[in-house]
Amino acid sequence: MTFSIKNLVIILLVIAVLIFGAALAFYFLKGTTGGGGENILPANIPTSGGEETESVPAAPLDSDNDGLTDDQEKELGTNPQKSDTDGDGLKDGLEVKLKHNPLVKDFNLGEIDSDGDGLTDEEEKFLGTDPNKIDTDGDGISDLGEIAAGTDPSQADDFSAAQERKVLLDTDKDGLPDEMEKDFGTDPAKADTDNDGLNDYEEIRLFGTDPLNPDTDGDGYKDGEEVKAGYNPLGPGKMVTQ
Repeated sequence: MTFSIKNLVIILLVIAVLIFGAALAFYFLKGTTGGGGENILPANIPTSGGEETESVPAAPLDSDNDGLTDDQEKELGTNPQKSDTDGDGLKDGLEVKLKHNPLVKDFNLGEIDSDGDGLTDEEEKFLGTDPNKIDTDGDGISDLGEIAAGTDPSQADDFSAAQERKVLLDTDKDGLPDEMEKDFGTDPAKADTDNDGLNDYEEIRLFGTDPLNPDTDGDGYKDGEEVKAGYNPLGPGKMVTQ
């Protein structure tokens, strides 16, 4: 069988077209597989199940663990980094729960503490606890201990064993639970943090003086010296020396 030049040219053109087609197919196939046989898909296309994965919303942030979220504190104007913004011994969350102002130091009123539980009678009126009963709800934790832990002193079933161990711990025996001392910045291992002659409990719960400043009113006399001599440690006047 003989081939003419025309037939040979046709055969060569067919071969060229086949080679070009194969090369073109290989090029496009390589471009969709990333070279290693793995499909390259857009990031927003689910790879299984046909549904995109939904993220679980994070729990509201409560930086100071006072029972109010940081967002709630911003609305109220309280400090989201300080559990007791006004420094009156009650955590902000509990003050809000009891319908009191967490920006006003209103729980250190009066000096009479009929039941000796560390809360004055006036404070107990605010709280709705019994001023003649150390443990109003009878759960084994004093009213002050519950305040320190941020639980309700009038509700007996709101305490865990871990909370109980914490609020009962008073390392320096000054009357303030260690947990409360953390809130005030005082030393839970030292009864009189500022060495002024008044222990931390007396300063915070009785006289309203600064347990971190030995001379709260800045008159040159220590708070303890003024109290011992019968003077007001928060007053503007100085002690009279003999």
